[in-house]
Amino acid sequence: MAGAQKSPNSVSWARVKPAPIVLISTKEPLFADRAWFRLKAMLQREYPELEVTDFEASSYQAGYLQTVTSPSLFNEPRLVKVSGAGTGSEKFYLDLADYLKDPTEQTWLVLDITSGLRGKKVFAEIRKLGYPDVDDKELNQPWQKVKMVQEDMRRAKRPISEEAAGALVDACGSDLRELAAAIKQLLADTEGEITPQIVKRYYSGKVESTAFNVADAVAAGQMGHALALLRSALACGTEPVLIVAAIATKLRQIARAQHYGTSPKAARDIGISPAALRYVEKNIPLWDDRSLAGAIAATAKADAAVKGASRDPIHAVEKLIIYACRVRAGRI
Repeated sequence: MAGAQKSPNSVSWARVKPAPIVLISTKEPLFADRAWFRLKAMLQREYPELEVTDFEASSYQAGYLQTVTSPSLFNEPRLVKVSGAGTGSEKFYLDLADYLKDPTEQTWLVLDITSGLRGKKVFAEIRKLGYPDVDDKELNQPWQKVKMVQEDMRRAKRPISEEAAGALVDACGSDLRELAAAIKQLLADTEGEITPQIVKRYYSGKVESTAFNVADAVAAGQMGHALALLRSALACGTEPVLIVAAIATKLRQIARAQHYGTSPKAARDIGISPAALRYVEKNIPLWDDRSLAGAIAATAKADAAVKGASRDPIHAVEKLIIYACRVRAGRI
């Protein structure tokens, strides 16, 4: 991955400041996002008229970098982000090397090199010139994530005990973006010190609240439980589209199991393991052709809703869960 080399001018996302050129090489997506949003916010506060451009290096056309960094008629300040800067074409790196010779005034160039292996030579030159490199390390250990929670709360000037931070990590710490979403919700919904009791109240049962566990509850016709799991999953950042996809997968598995049976050979035909098929088998008696067809049709409608057809994707998922459970029970 581009940016693996340790830079002598490395900086944390929380301390990076605008510079003519900034590298973002951290392997942790959350920190890459935060670095970019921090830089943009700092510049927009100072320059309300800031013009922001974001383009993908992988689809670069020769000369485009010069176009978006050249002074405008009224010399407005410009912030330019190159996403996937480690995946560019040779034309991009040639233009970038030329730009290094004379960076444009009142223009800030941010190079996201968190993916891809290209451009190492020019990125090394950028580091050599002393430009900042955001290279926060991935947080893999629970204690590292606990520390992140505490630091986020400290920045927000909200006290949290180590026990409460640990409970939050246990509930939502498998993905840092989910953990950050949980922190944001707690900050918005509570006041004062965040205690273990508050974390438990918001995220009790979250360990079980994945998209597929919501789908399992729907398949079992457990409407109340499915809605509770849905709220917990959404609270920790699970996207509605993933939940609908999981429900669709579960319903298709039930339909295919009804058709192929539940033998080891049937598992291969369905495309799941025998162990997973045994779990699906428990749900087969709960669904007849009518209820299953109705739930699958409702899932297709919800899928369109969460992908842009509705302004309220969360309501679309809730509506799907209620409908699927009711049609299974013969109440629709």
